[in-house]
Amino acid sequence: MILSLPILLMAGPAWTQESTLPNAKQLQTATGPVTVRWGQPAQSPSIEKYRAQIAALDKNGDGKLSRDELPAGNELQGKFKLVDQNHDGGLSAEELANWF
Repeated sequence: MILSLPILLMAGPAWTQESTLPNAKQLQTATGPVTVRWGQPAQSPSIEKYRAQIAALDKNGDGKLSRDELPAGNELQGKFKLVDQNHDGGLSAEELANWF
């Protein structure tokens, strides 16, 4: 699951933008057409982008995101323990890059 961290952190699940996923199929449903997209975006964000986004949200300046520093309603709130691989209570750029 690759995404643009700035979009993920600021807008929640908006990272699944249509134009970034390589495969698509148009399905007709009773309520109208639905486009189903899957796959990985063509380009992964660099670790520098993760670091820059963390720095913008890192209130205590420790270089990691705590659960309290995540924007309200962010999708990472529910996945925090899974992404925090070293269980130190903070998400580093490396942990985010490895997760996404």
